Amino acid sequence: MAENLADKRQVRVIVTTDDVDRSGEIVVPDGVDWSKYMATGAGPVLFNHDPNQPVASCISIERTGNGIVALVQFPPEGQLPLSDNVYKMITNGLVNAASIGFMPVETMPLDKGNPSRGPQRYMKSDMMEFSFTPTPCNGNAVITGKSMKNGTKLKVGASRELKIADAEVDTRYSAAEMFDRAGFHGESPDTTAARKGFLVYDASNPESIDAYGIPFAVVTENGLAVTRGSLAAARKALDGTELAADIREKAVAVLDSYEARFAAEKKAKAAPKMTPKGLWQVAQLAYMLDDLAWLEECVEWEAEIEQDGSNLPDILADIMRQMGAALIAMTQEEVAELLGEEAMEAGGMHLADGGMPADADEGVEMVANMAPIMNILAKNTEKLTIKSVFGALKALKTAESSDTDVSEPADTVKANDERAKRLREVEIMKLKMGF
Repeated sequence: MAENLADKRQVRVIVTTDDVDRSGEIVVPDGVDWSKYMATGAGPVLFNHDPNQPVASCISIERTGNGIVALVQFPPEGQLPLSDNVYKMITNGLVNAASIGFMPVETMPLDKGNPSRGPQRYMKSDMMEFSFTPTPCNGNAVITGKSMKNGTKLKVGASRELKIADAEVDTRYSAAEMFDRAGFHGESPDTTAARKGFLVYDASNPESIDAYGIPFAVVTENGLAVTRGSLAAARKALDGTELAADIREKAVAVLDSYEARFAAEKKAKAAPKMTPKGLWQVAQLAYMLDDLAWLEECVEWEAEIEQDGSNLPDILADIMRQMGAALIAMTQEEVAELLGEEAMEAGGMHLADGGMPADADEGVEMVANMAPIMNILAKNTEKLTIKSVFGALKALKTAESSDTDVSEPADTVKANDERAKRLREVEIMKLKMGF
C-alpha cells in the first residue's frame, strides 16, 4: 500500500533532469552538488524562486534515473498562510512542477558559434534552492507524489460534455476563473458548475474551494472547454497524485474520453472531405467537347468539299467518343457525391465559389435536371454523333441558366442545332470561296 504523503503534508518532486530545458540548456544531474544546500539537514524550498517566500523544507534528496528527486516537508497547517496556500495549490493540481536554482561551476557550450552567450551544458553546479512553480523551465521536473487529505469523500464529478478547443489557455488562472464563474466568492456557490472542470472533488465539503482538485478545463468566452494543453497538464497532475484505485480509474476515463474526441477530430481533419466539386466541372468538360464537336464538323465538311479522303474527321470522332465517355463518368460521379450521405451530413452545401446547391432539395433538383443529359449521352456512348452531343450540351447549358426551363422541347433543340449547323456550313463555304 502506498505511503499516504498527505498524512505528513509531504510532497515528492523531480527537481531536475538531464533533458534539454525550454532555454535550450542542460543541467547534468551527476554534476549537481547539494552538500552546502543540505548542510543543515533540510534545504529551503521556495515558490517561484522568490528568496523571500520559503514555503517548505527539503528533507531528503537523491539521484534517481536521469534526474534528482526530493522529498519536501510542509509546515503544519495554520502556521504559515503562504505555505498553506502553496500546499493547497499542489494538492488541488494547480501547481505540478518544480525548478532548480543553482550556481554554475563548470560549463560546456552547446552552441560553438556563440560559446560565451549561447546555451550551456552545466557539467558541475552548486545547488542553491529549488522552487515549486506552475511554469517550470524543465518540462520533466514535475511533482510525482502527493495525496488528497484524509477524511475527504472524494468523487469524480467531471463533465465529459465540455467543448474541445485548439486554443491554449493558461491553466494557472483558469481554476480561479472557474471558481469566479461558479460564484464561489458569493453566498451561493454553484457546486455543480465547479466540479465540471475538475477531475476530483470532496463531496463532504463541496462549497469550499479547497475541495476541488486537478483542473482539466479552461475558461473561454463560450464557457468551459478542454485543450490539449489542459488535458496534458491534468494527466501529469493525476499521475503524481495518490488516489484510491476506483477514483483514479474514473478520473482516467474522463481524460481518455477527451483524448478520443481529439483523436477523432484529428482523423476527421486529416481524411479527405466528401465535399462535392459541383457540376461546374462537368460543364467545363462539356464545353470542351462542344468546341471539339464544332471543330470536328468543320473538318468533316471540309473533307466532303475537298473529297481528299482525309481521316482527320475519324480521329476527332474517336477523341470525342472518349471525351463523351469521360463526361458521362464525371457526371455520374458528381451526382453521386451530391446525393451522398457524407455531403448531406456536412450540412454545408451552398452555391459559394463552387457551384454547390444551396441545400439538399436544390441538389436533388439539379440532379433531376441532369438526368436528360445523362440519358442522351449514355444512349450514344458507342456511337457518339454530332447531334447527340449538341443535344446534350444544349440541355446542359440550359440547365445552368436560372431563367430557362431545362425541359425545352426536343424539336426546339433540334431546330437550334440545325440552324447552328447551317451557319457553320456558310462560314466554311465563305472560307473556301475566298470571301
